Amino acid sequence: MNWKKLIKTLKELNKDAPVFRAQTYLDTKEKKFVFVFLSSRTKDDITLEATKRLFQKYGTFENIVNAPEKELMELIKPVAFYRQKAKNLKKIKKIPETFEELLKLPGVGIKIAKVFLASLGKPYIGVDTHVHRIVNRLGLVKTKTPEETDKILEKIVPKEVKKELNIALVAHGQMTCTPINPKCDRCPLRSHCEYGKG
Repeated sequence: MNWKKLIKTLKELNKDAPVFRAQTYLDTKEKKFVFVFLSSRTKDDITLEATKRLFQKYGTFENIVNAPEKELMELIKPVAFYRQKAKNLKKIKKIPETFEELLKLPGVGIKIAKVFLASLGKPYIGVDTHVHRIVNRLGLVKTKTPEETDKILEKIVPKEVKKELNIALVAHGQMTCTPINPKCDRCPLRSHCEYGKG
């Protein structure tokens, strides 16, 4: 697999994806962390607006985590599990930059830790439902769960492309390889795709 070519193709095809629109705003470690922290089970556009509301009101991560929990809940309300996320966010006093330390934070699992570290340019792949679905459709893996997919991708994807793979696949999942009615007719990977050929 030519991973660099795959990433380039997906980025060009899906350049208007919500995940790319979010990147222009996420210009600090703190914004990236809050965005990824809130993103679980929530569309990127909704997550981005919630992140913006927090930083517009409080300015800094320190102010956000010291704000009243009820205010945080109101500001992130359209986000899935907003009550629990607001509660957990208040318990985080600093943002570590290692996988092991991130996993010690409340509300941070393997996927969130890896997506955040990849956003900082570190060699990690965060496997969400988009990544899991697409690599299975392409026949790159044959797995039942994102956790299984994560283990295999860690072994087969070269270190130098790991940080870009997640965002390229997420964009593809948002714009082209959607869960229902994927737009196979516009996908340049169709001839290599077990799902698209089927």
